Amino acid sequence: CDVLFRHVDNYEFVGHMGKDFFGYLQDLAAKLGQRNKLPEALEKVFHLSRELTLHENSNVGTETKAATHVNKYFTAASVRRALEYFAVDYVRLGLEVPSWAHDILAEESEIFMK
Repeated sequence: CDVLFRHVDNYEFVGHMGKDFFGYLQDLAAKLGQRNKLPEALEKVFHLSRELTLHENSNVGTETKAATHVNKYFTAASVRRALEYFAVDYVRLGLEVPSWAHDILAEESEIFMK
């Protein structure tokens, strides 16, 4: 239903939590942090300078590991419905379907293959 894509130009900054997460935070601080404490807050919470110097940045700093808990809250049916709802956004914005969504759908497929 292209909810995000339709309005993305209304935002000053858009990033996503993927492998380049810390780079997005650095861009956010550069764009919006000149006259406030945003850079210091990002450093305190995410240890941004340290994370940016790591050779293999895998977005593991101060994350919640929420992806490991999604099975408690999502079923294959709810994942399919969400992907249907946001399909245009995923395609038009070039977003990747999260690996946890693939895992939930694969688990359902395995159940039916038995």
